[in-house]
Formats: sequence, C-alpha cells, structure tokens
Amino acid sequence: MKIFNWYITKNVLLNLGLALLILVFVMLSAHFFRAFDMLARGVSPLLLAKMLLYLLPDVLRFALPLSMLIASVLVFSRMSADNEICALKASGVSLWQTISPCLFLSGLLSLGGFYLSLSLAPDCRYLAQQLQWEALTSSPLALLEPGSALQLSERSRLQIGRKVGNLLYEVQFFETDAAGAKLRDVTARSGVIVNNQETRSLELVLKDFTLSEYLLGQPVQTEAVQPFLHSETMIIPLEYGAAQERKPLKRKLKLMNAKTLFADMGMQEAEGGNLSEHWVELHYRFVLAMSPFAFMIMGIPFGIRNRRSESSSGLLVCVLLALFFYGFLLLGRSLKEHAGLHPELILWIPNLLYQIGGLIIIRKIGRH
Repeated sequence: MKIFNWYITKNVLLNLGLALLILVFVMLSAHFFRAFDMLARGVSPLLLAKMLLYLLPDVLRFALPLSMLIASVLVFSRMSADNEICALKASGVSLWQTISPCLFLSGLLSLGGFYLSLSLAPDCRYLAQQLQWEALTSSPLALLEPGSALQLSERSRLQIGRKVGNLLYEVQFFETDAAGAKLRDVTARSGVIVNNQETRSLELVLKDFTLSEYLLGQPVQTEAVQPFLHSETMIIPLEYGAAQERKPLKRKLKLMNAKTLFADMGMQEAEGGNLSEHWVELHYRFVLAMSPFAFMIMGIPFGIRNRRSESSSGLLVCVLLALFFYGFLLLGRSLKEHAGLHPELILWIPNLLYQIGGLIIIRKIGRH
C-alpha cells in the first residue's frame, strides 16, 4: 500500500506542478508584458525582477486551488479509465485509503495557503507597491502610458494623449486640495517631466496651458465666473519622492498581514467604527486558504466518474467550478459595506458546497 500511496502522490504532484506553472505564467503574463515595456523605457531590470517576485505569492493564492482541482481530476480520471480504482477495491483497499495521499497533500497546501493569505502575500504586495513608486521616481516616464491616468499621489494624477521621446502631448493634470473639496484641472498642449534625483522631486513643465478650478459636489460654474487661467508656460513641482515619504504608515486592508489587520480591528472597535470590511477581508483570506482542500474533494469524485477520453470536458467543468468559486468571492467583497447581508458568510458558500457535496459523492462511490 505504501508503494501505491507514493504512486498516487507522485502523479498528483506532477500534474499539480505542471498546472501550477501554466496558471502562474498565465496570471503573470500581463505583468510580464508590462515589465518588458518598462524595461525598454529604462527601468532597472533588477527592480522589475523584484517586483514580479513580490507579486508571485499573491498569484499563488489563486493558482493553487485551481491547480489542485485540475490535478485531482486528471489523475483519478486516468486511474478510473485504466480500472485501477476497481482493482484496488477488489484487493480490499477502500476508496478512502486510495485518496488518503491527496487528503494529506491538500491539507498541507491549505496550511501553506493560510501562511500565504495571512502573512506573505499582503506583505509582498505592499513591497511591490513600494517598488512601483521607486520605479516612477527613478524613471518617471516609464510608468506613464498614453490614455491611462497615473496616480502621482493621493490628491493628484496625470494623463497624456501621446508621448514622443521625453515630450508629452495632450497633457491633463488633476489635483485636489487638502480637504478634497476643490479640483484643479490643468490641460496643456505639450509638456515635459524634469527629474531631480538629488531632491527626489519632479517638475512638470507645461506649454500652452489652461488652468481651471471646480468645487467638487457643486454644479459646474459658467465661464464668466469660473476661475480660469491661460498662459504659455507653467511649472508644477510634483515632489514625488517627498510625497512618498509623507504617505501615512497605515496600509490598505488588502495589504495588511494578519497581525496588522487584527490590530486595526481593535482600534476601529475602540473608536466605535464599522468592522464589516475587516471581517470580509479576514474571511476572504480564510476561504482562499481552505480552497485547495475543497477543490480536491470536489475533483476526486468527478475524476473517478470521468474517463480519459472525456478529459477536455473535465477541464471545462474545472473552469466552470473555478468561475463559480471566484464569482462568489467577488460577490462577497462587493457587499462588504452591507453588513446586514453578512457578506463574510456568503464567501463560504462555494467552499462548503464543494466539501459537503464531494464527501457525499465519495462516500456513495466507496459503497459500490
């Protein structure tokens, strides 16, 4: 039996590894293309490599469950097609003994998932975000793409229509005041960014610009009374590096590790704040951590009832099950501000369905 347990474990690990490599590559492909583009624009290759490495733990959180599902379906569908399951039953080996290596392996992956979700992934995402700020400071034009707005700070963002070398065209700069009540909109025909490495500041030099100001939340004023300025040249000090240093120490919830998240929950509770978003974030991480076990429990009976010739349909069902699972995750997070609906419990619905349904089907198969 030890030989057969190792045989099943080896096949599951092989398929798991191949599926994981493919899924991680697919999930990181968008970051790869962007990294190559940034590399061509002068960003340090070492900086980009570190950024991609810091994004890996977060990608693994989502790739591991689906990889476990694919591996279990492929391995047990092949065993079922070769009548190995029937041969083991005829030899007196129960189905639970047959799948015990997978149960143990999925349990280990779930434990690793807890470490990924509660500690490693949020910390690495925070470090990746810091590296993005560093990349912009060292090469401000690298992250500036035509047609997309670049967030310079919490109160300002920059957008351009096109770029030729270091020259920017159709420039639009948005900035709000400290209270967030007034919007300053600066548009210019062209401009250039001057980077001062010593002072860690950036200067946006605009040519043929128009400046307008609006009060947010108020109707747009007419041109007769609206603050308006048009001139040839304008210099806007961005002070990007200094702005980064003045950023608040508190992270976003998705970037907090478990220790920081619980500490923030304690502070919010002491202040009488709403903890719904905190609970949703915490349960979201627990659900992701437990998902390898749930996906394996669902994948095994599906694989046993499947046949090797139906592997394409089996992979399609894997995708549908994954979409159903991740769809509920999105649904739960979208309802985080509606505490009365208990979105933290909605997150558990597919996880519980997969585990309970899979265990019931495995028990029925084991009796035949």
